[in-house]
Amino acid sequence: MLNRETQYSWNPVTETWEVKGRIVYKYLGERIQEIVKWTWSDSATAWVYAEKRSFLYSNITWQLISISGYLRNESLEEWQQTTFEGFIYDDNFNAEGHSIVAKEDGSNQWNVHLKNYCTYNYSINDVDIILPWENSSFLPSLFHHQITAERMHTYNFEELLYVPLLERRYFYSSKDPNTSSENTKEANSIKVFPNPANDFVVVENPGNANHVVFEIFDLTSARIISARIIGRRTLDLSNLTKGIYLYQIKENGNISTGKLMVW
Repeated sequence: MLNRETQYSWNPVTETWEVKGRIVYKYLGERIQEIVKWTWSDSATAWVYAEKRSFLYSNITWQLISISGYLRNESLEEWQQTTFEGFIYDDNFNAEGHSIVAKEDGSNQWNVHLKNYCTYNYSINDVDIILPWENSSFLPSLFHHQITAERMHTYNFEELLYVPLLERRYFYSSKDPNTSSENTKEANSIKVFPNPANDFVVVENPGNANHVVFEIFDLTSARIISARIIGRRTLDLSNLTKGIYLYQIKENGNISTGKLMVW
């Protein structure tokens, strides 16, 4: 588990790296429980608290319920809460929204309140689509199914209600744009399993054709693995990071395509 980060900045005058910050991670089992940030004080020649985030989970499902953010008040020697984030789930425990309340510096009044709510096509899972970004491993993913719209509301404290602020809509192509060829077809004759995969994937060629090439690409279209397949072959994936990959199977001038999830 990631335990600590130390941050440095380059001083062009002394041509040295100078320590500036440190982040310490605390866990509850395998889940993040607290993130504490420190800054280096030259005058005190010591680390001093800067800010922290505390994570709260449900007792039964271990879903992330909220994140509380704090700034350090050294004069009072205490933490003062400045933000509160909450997460919204559907009946199947899929995250579908996020809200945040915040205070301005030096204020005891909660004065910023945003809520982000998503709608989905639940017939399409996230492993069946390609997205150009990756979420933080600390936060529940809003992209568990095909997201169709994302709406943000702000809270009107005078009228005590939410008002619309922003909407995003998402549109998808029916084919993978990286493999737009007349000879492209969906993978069907060659078997690729297990999917999701972990340390290995098996590619099985029932016809035992001699001219079959199996290739794996990341989402930037960089080729990672290329292998000739005769019969059945097991490929090592232990060096790949977790995520979604594309694969191509070239067989007698045809290209079969698919997506492979590595976890």
